[in-house]
Amino acid sequence: MNTSVFPARRLLGAVGLIVAAILLLALIYNNILTARAPQMTPGNAVHIIEAARAYTHDLRAAHQPIPLTIDLTNLVALKYLQAADAAPFNGLQATLSLVATNPAASSVLMRVRNPDGSATLLLTDGTSRETPAGQPAQ
Repeated sequence: MNTSVFPARRLLGAVGLIVAAILLLALIYNNILTARAPQMTPGNAVHIIEAARAYTHDLRAAHQPIPLTIDLTNLVALKYLQAADAAPFNGLQATLSLVATNPAASSVLMRVRNPDGSATLLLTDGTSRETPAGQPAQ
C-alpha cells in the first residue's frame, strides 16, 4: 500500500511560504493601505510658534504693521516655516492668530478650515472646539 507521506521539507517550505505571504500582506496593509497624512507632533507645534514669533519680530524690526492672522502656507512661502512642519495641514486652510485681541479671554490661536466647511479652533487656553459647516468660526 502506497501511502503518500508529505515530506518534512515540503511541509517546512509550505509553512515558510505562508508565513512570508502573511508578513508581506501585513507590510502592505501597514505601509500602503493605512498611509495617512503626516501627523501633528509637538515638534511641529514648536516650529510653527517659532516661525510666527520670528515673522512678527521681523515685521516689528521693519516698523511694519503686524496682521491679525497669517496662513501657514504664507509662513512656508516666506521661509519662516519648513514645508514638513506645515505638512499635517496640507489641503486645509490653517490660519494662525498673530495678535491677541483679548488675552484674558479664551481667544482663537489657530483656525483650521476642513474640506467639508467645518472648522477646528485651537484656543489660547489649550482647548479646541469644532464649528459645523456654514457656521462662522469664531
